[in-house]
Amino acid sequence: MARGIDIYRYQTVTDWNAVRNSGVQFVWVKLSDGFGPAIVRGDRHVGGAKSVGIPVGGYHFAQKGDPPRQARVFLGELNRLGAFGIVPALDIENTGVSWGGQEAHDFSVAFLSELRRHVSRVALYANTSELRAMRAAEVVAKVPGTVVWEANYGNNNGQQHALPPNAWAPHRCAHQFTSVGRVPGIIENTDINESFIDLGLESEMEWNDVRTHGRTGLTMQVGDWIGEIKNDTSVLLTEIHKLVAAMSGEFSQQDAALASAVAAVRDVDGAPADEQIDALAQRIASTVGPELAAELGRRLTSQS
Repeated sequence: MARGIDIYRYQTVTDWNAVRNSGVQFVWVKLSDGFGPAIVRGDRHVGGAKSVGIPVGGYHFAQKGDPPRQARVFLGELNRLGAFGIVPALDIENTGVSWGGQEAHDFSVAFLSELRRHVSRVALYANTSELRAMRAAEVVAKVPGTVVWEANYGNNNGQQHALPPNAWAPHRCAHQFTSVGRVPGIIENTDINESFIDLGLESEMEWNDVRTHGRTGLTMQVGDWIGEIKNDTSVLLTEIHKLVAAMSGEFSQQDAALASAVAAVRDVDGAPADEQIDALAQRIASTVGPELAAELGRRLTSQS
């Protein structure tokens, strides 16, 4: 288990080193709200957490209407800030918005399904009574790869306490146990969370969690693999390990990961599959350099 926080514009962080040294091991930052970015964008908080090596991810505050579109807004902010250090979360709660149980259920399934197309795991956040009303266990069953971030403050005295038994308990990823926590380096009260699992996006990700896939990239034709990558980037994980081993330490694992992504999103002739993939490929290629990307592209196409 690990201790973490979730923050927004209501928290003024004066010393990120103090935050880290206090034992904070992960941070969720509000990045979007409804159909647009958060009123105060997450750049400062995300950048601050990254600057001291704290894994950071984002959450989206749900408003009514068009959940896939809201998910794409959230993805835009996640990509813009590179906030993929921990699992991204949907925050759906009766704060300024009044959700019926079925309404929240349907929204969550649609939003998380769209988000899940692009990341290996997703989180559903709400308090215990809201999770019960929306039948959170059924949401998890409908969207494989979903974990539950549960808010339950008890007496809200800053101390962690046990959560009640319920149907989604096996899928809990974290407990937000107080809204009045005190963290060195942050002026105001802060939400405090305790994780139950490793919140990293690739952690505990099994092939059978991905219903539409199940084949490793280099055992199929490159064109098929590109389709797999575009629909679920988690298939890169196994290939990264293969590439690192094959190169005998010539490149770092980070370089190999980035370069393999470049190769994966280009077709056999090296041309981008579409404009969106082209933008991704260009961004990654500019990071690792064209020679490394080309070398890994040759390796991948020669093994297809």
